[in-house]
Amino acid sequence: MTSPRTGTRTRRAAPLLAAGLALLAAGTAATATAAAPLPDAYTQDPAGGDKAMRTAWTKDEHHRLEAQFRFHPGVVFQTRKRPATQEAPDWGGTAPDPATLAYEPKVEFAYDVYSGRLLRGSSLGDAKKGTHDVTLDATVVSERGAKVAEFHEAKAGRPAGFRAVYPLGRRVACDSGAYTVRWSITRNGPADATATVRGTLRWDSDCARLRKAFG
Repeated sequence: MTSPRTGTRTRRAAPLLAAGLALLAAGTAATATAAAPLPDAYTQDPAGGDKAMRTAWTKDEHHRLEAQFRFHPGVVFQTRKRPATQEAPDWGGTAPDPATLAYEPKVEFAYDVYSGRLLRGSSLGDAKKGTHDVTLDATVVSERGAKVAEFHEAKAGRPAGFRAVYPLGRRVACDSGAYTVRWSITRNGPADATATVRGTLRWDSDCARLRKAFG
């Protein structure tokens, strides 16, 4: 195990970081306290719960693709020694080092493919069934248009209902600016059987609130 002074081993956000993550998470109440751990903060396109989806139909109207995308900033940090005080007796030993905050983003894709032979606009009689050839794409772009990270995966025989999280494999520095995340999910096939759902969302790498949460 690495020394807590050097803090070369990163730790993911836990109860201590919960208040800061609450301020980053879309739709999460900012009144959350550090005493209550929160799930991983993320931004979602379209905004909302699991049922908030974007929709595209194939030209032959035999398949309807419903999809959503989540971007997980993935806060990581190192630790340092911090002596206990009368005001915070439980903080002895190690504590997060605000100077080492960084991001290790992940992307989450979710989709459902409904197949049937009903006209567009009808939801009766179709169902999630069979397997499909689906391509997942995501790209993180800086304010200047530079590509910071990307994910691409094309697979045949995916299930009709799908959700998975993938690491981008890149660390992004705190306070390095605002980014645009572009994503798409495509059901592949002949021209009349292809459908694509896509979107964009904004992500700001500002860490001021997280540093404040660390104290």
